[in-house]
Amino acid sequence: MSAKGRIVVFTGGPSTGKTTLIQHLSAAGYPVVREAATDVLRRAEAARVRQKRPQRFQEEILNLQLERESHALETAPAQVPIFADRGVGDHFGYLRHAGVAIFPGLEAAWTAALRRYAAILVLAPGPIYDPDGSRSESKQEAIAIHRLLGEEYRQRHPHVAEIPWGSPPEREQLVLAQVEQFVV
Repeated sequence: MSAKGRIVVFTGGPSTGKTTLIQHLSAAGYPVVREAATDVLRRAEAARVRQKRPQRFQEEILNLQLERESHALETAPAQVPIFADRGVGDHFGYLRHAGVAIFPGLEAAWTAALRRYAAILVLAPGPIYDPDGSRSESKQEAIAIHRLLGEEYRQRHPHVAEIPWGSPPEREQLVLAQVEQFVV
């Protein structure tokens, strides 16, 4: 595997099991990039910024995401895929959902991300919507966000695949099968 296309992005609406799968893969020894949005949301001022200045909120998330991806690429073994809980392209879906224009720098960040991202794996929602406490979206909003994220990535990346709902070990097998196809 070359340095190009080493990151495999997990995306999907809130509560589709992305973080659970990332934790499972991390425990199995794979390098991972944790979701930046959750950490940004934990800061008290982020909640205010999220409502009043959604572009600025997304910029904060993007900056932390890029920092984490860069660190993972620098520290992970060269022949191992890196799994990311969300990616740069998620911003397009979230901004579209909020009806907010794309902020300066997002397109350039996406162009650079295309060189790092081997594949985008859209994790299907489970049978029960279970927000994790850091999310405020209703079930209907979560479904709408999920749809938009998939649409935005399909328009922007050549390798997008669906991963059906399942246990972390079941999903791990499906993910690794996809990795064999796309990570070169």
